[in-house]
Amino acid sequence: MNIKDSLRVFVIKEVPHDWLFPQVPAVVHHGGASTTAAVLRAGTPNQFAIRNSQFAIADVIE
Repeated sequence: MNIKDSLRVFVIKEVPHDWLFPQVPAVVHHGGASTTAAVLRAGTPNQFAIRNSQFAIADVIE
């Protein structure tokens, strides 16, 4: 992607989830199992786009 930094978006190549997620007010992510687990561990509110695999992950979380 060719996304540029702005006042609302800060672009970085990579950052550890366990460091980042506790520092932000919310996380918007793709809903993968690892990212979902990391955001749940951090206790940070989150939202992700629904895809077919997310129903299986939701069953595991419940």
